[in-house]
Amino acid sequence: MESYTGVILVKKRNTGSRSEGCYAYLVSERMDLIYQLYRKDKFPANDGYLMSFDRKEVKVLGEVQQETWLMVETIEELRIEN
Repeated sequence: MESYTGVILVKKRNTGSRSEGCYAYLVSERMDLIYQLYRKDKFPANDGYLMSFDRKEVKVLGEVQQETWLMVETIEELRIEN
């Protein structure tokens, strides 16, 4: 397992198809890495757990699959100090 940090963004995709839904992505601070998130044995669309972190800075523990997918083990919201 590796640790990845960034912001989770949820985007609606595949409008009009059977796979239509909201999908979560982890975007790195420099926007040089973008991973589509999913959890083992869960369909990635409309996953309430992933969507609860929308627009939050997080640390994700997981494993990259097929270069652009990140299988999530845990997500921890990072507290930004002012």
